Amino acid sequence: MTGILKIARGYGPPGYGEDKKVDIPVSYWALYLPMKITIACPPSDEKFKDIDCGETNRLRLFLPDSPPNGELDTQARKLVGRKVVVTGVLQRRDAMIQMTPIYMNVLKISEAKGTK
Repeated sequence: MTGILKIARGYGPPGYGEDKKVDIPVSYWALYLPMKITIACPPSDEKFKDIDCGETNRLRLFLPDSPPNGELDTQARKLVGRKVVVTGVLQRRDAMIQMTPIYMNVLKISEAKGTK
């Protein structure tokens, strides 16, 4: 996937932004895409289809912290604000802590060609 790498900010538990006075501020890696995407998704209930299975143009990125890809965090810090290509496994959110409707377990990250 190609997009702009940023450090996004949001709110964590207990309410994930419902009460900003008590919810914990969090920062996370995010890839901002030029268009909205979705992946296969069976909704928990048909009335929640838009919430459970909606489109997004922002992916939370989970970078591994152990070898062989433990160096991805260091590499990503050098690419903040730049157009990057990220390879990994897309997953549908199953817990609010994942922050975005779709997230990616990252395997590789590099600067997009022709962006220097």
